[in-house]
Amino acid sequence: MLPKPHRLHRRDFQELYQSSERYRGVYLLLRLHYRSSSSDAKPYPCRIGIVIAKKTCKLAVQRNRIRRQLRFICQDFLSQLGQGRDLIITVTSLEGNPSFEDLRQDLWQLFQKAEAIYGSE
Repeated sequence: MLPKPHRLHRRDFQELYQSSERYRGVYLLLRLHYRSSSSDAKPYPCRIGIVIAKKTCKLAVQRNRIRRQLRFICQDFLSQLGQGRDLIITVTSLEGNPSFEDLRQDLWQLFQKAEAIYGSE
């Protein structure tokens, strides 16, 4: 489970869908939005939301398994993600039944493409 300050809320999704940059991977779509903060305030933590449509994966058991795997992967990358960013990770395809490592590699490549991560793995 992601720590509470790093979770996106339902009310934030609509705004992010309209004003975010998109990066497409093999299995995932990453939406990235930078939040502005005043110079004297503490920077906002990076917030993450995960979306899996019923159209992509029919069974709730499978959707929840993929969601748990993505949360675990994001937790590993949380220290490397920059502050003041909102991310929505959307699962677009599960063709070929991707493994945990496939999802991890796809998300890592998206973070690099979006320049949202510091350092290398």
